[in-house]
Amino acid sequence: MHMNFTKEKVIKGIIFVLRNAVHFISLIVLTSFFNYLLVYYFRFSKIYINNDIPDTGIITLFSSFFSWIWRIIIYQDFGQSLVNSQTVMERLDGNVITSLILVFGAIIVIIFIYLPIAYFSFIKNKLYLKKISKAFIFLSSIPILIMAILIRPVWVKYFGVSNYDDVLSFNQSLSYILPVILISLGDGFGGELLRHLEAVFTSLKKQPHLLAVMARNANYDKHIIRSAAVPVLSFLGSKISNIISSTIIVEFVFFGRGLSLLGVNAINDHDQYLTMAITFILSSFVIIIYLINKIVVGLIDPRLK
Repeated sequence: MHMNFTKEKVIKGIIFVLRNAVHFISLIVLTSFFNYLLVYYFRFSKIYINNDIPDTGIITLFSSFFSWIWRIIIYQDFGQSLVNSQTVMERLDGNVITSLILVFGAIIVIIFIYLPIAYFSFIKNKLYLKKISKAFIFLSSIPILIMAILIRPVWVKYFGVSNYDDVLSFNQSLSYILPVILISLGDGFGGELLRHLEAVFTSLKKQPHLLAVMARNANYDKHIIRSAAVPVLSFLGSKISNIISSTIIVEFVFFGRGLSLLGVNAINDHDQYLTMAITFILSSFVIIIYLINKIVVGLIDPRLK
């Protein structure tokens, strides 16, 4: 099936993307402002933002907030850490890369391992892959903390790296394999995903239009993948926060570093600027993933044509 990109469709697609982009950018601003508001009025310590007792006027509050956002966008300046002499960017250095590798690694595992296993298990009826799918579902039922503690000795012996200065080195990259797989399993997430894929593929096999495609010996695989894309992507988009939350445990057990773990330490250390920066980055990351997911679903959903 070839898509005809007429001028009208292109314009509608651009409007759709821009409308969702504006919507999600507003969500990022509102989430950041709410976080800023909490720190502004309910401080963790007696150290105030801008090292001064704040004026509670709404104009001053908005001015201070947008000044902070402006420094982030233009100068990549999140401020100075209140715990030591480092800037927030210096404290974030390396931790952001660790978290991104873990999150995107888990997404890659889902796309290139979970989805093919589900497809060949429930569409092609490969019995050995159905057994592998059941094994993943069973492992996913085990709490991620218990699995992490059990696997860590093996990880340290064969993959563990104590020097994290070069997080993209070959040996360091290998050390991410087991943690990434654990995040993809994520306290029931992997099992829930596979059960959802089974339900989607089983339901699609009974759809009249797909049965007609099979009877005509047409490209059945292409049609069923296209039909399954919307519910599968919608499910993955709604669960991205589960992947990010699982990184907290994995970062703590395996690496002792990472954005989520740094955020927990920042709260315990009453470091307001670092807390705001990490909250801003994590919330922006989740919202951007939601945006990409919504745009992709909107562009491939036949009902939007």
